[in-house]
Amino acid sequence: MITRSAAVLVLLALSAGASAQDAAPAATTQTKPLADTSFSLSFGGTWIGEADLDDSPGSLGIARAGARLGVGHKLSDTVTLNFGADVDYSVYDFDDASGLIAGTDDPFDDSTIVTLSLGAKFKSGERNTWFVTGLARSAGESGAEFDETLTGGGIVGFSHSFSDDLTVGIGVLASSELEDEVYVIPVPIIRWNINEQWTLASGERANVQLTYAPSDRWAFGAEASWDRRRFRLDDEGPLPSGVVEERHVPVGVFARFSPGPNIELSARVGAHLGSEIKIDDENGDRVGKDDLESALYAGFDVRFRF
Repeated sequence: MITRSAAVLVLLALSAGASAQDAAPAATTQTKPLADTSFSLSFGGTWIGEADLDDSPGSLGIARAGARLGVGHKLSDTVTLNFGADVDYSVYDFDDASGLIAGTDDPFDDSTIVTLSLGAKFKSGERNTWFVTGLARSAGESGAEFDETLTGGGIVGFSHSFSDDLTVGIGVLASSELEDEVYVIPVPIIRWNINEQWTLASGERANVQLTYAPSDRWAFGAEASWDRRRFRLDDEGPLPSGVVEERHVPVGVFARFSPGPNIELSARVGAHLGSEIKIDDENGDRVGKDDLESALYAGFDVRFRF
């Protein structure tokens, strides 16, 4: 069975050094950290309104909650290690969806996705950065066999800073799949400080944001992302040990408020476009597929930095 917990790995290294005092007859020993370690903790939730299925009867609404721990450890001026632990829980509210899995109008109930990542960034000169991250993931409905929910993969990439205001790069994400071939997708990376208030940025999570920051505390903007998730079904459910794939394109606006240097509050609203659900049996054969009408969404996030 799936256990809704994530392991936490903290990387911390300290080193002692000696400094000589020219005016003193003997050296004085001091302990100095060679590197900095930073932590972040965030949690939030998203409500996705009810949307009709296109080609079969019924509708679907989704509620999600998640949390993330991040650790960054600077080994030197050129090398930084990063660790992340993500937990994402979704509840699916089907209404008379009898066309996805034969014999039921309630195909599945929930999913829990736990992702652990460990990576490194390497600076090469003043302008170039290489990065690599390994991923391990468990994704399944409550009641799924744990060893059948596991996948792994990673992302590798490169970025170049043309100036202090413009960085462009590319990454490649590859991951094993539940009952499917290896999934590979390019991930473009850009950070452009258009001026002191406007920023255009994308990143490793396949999203893009245009942000307007009128002050240090407030920021507003528009965003779009590519949301794809795949998980194992309950081994005693309507389709034992089957696999579900969701695809969504959330497009919306957001507001962000920072009441202090170590806390950030954000809210967002928008629409899920191009949504699709695919369902395969445990052998990878397709048993159901349908598109979803557009649906409104609303969400919030709280982030702490230490």
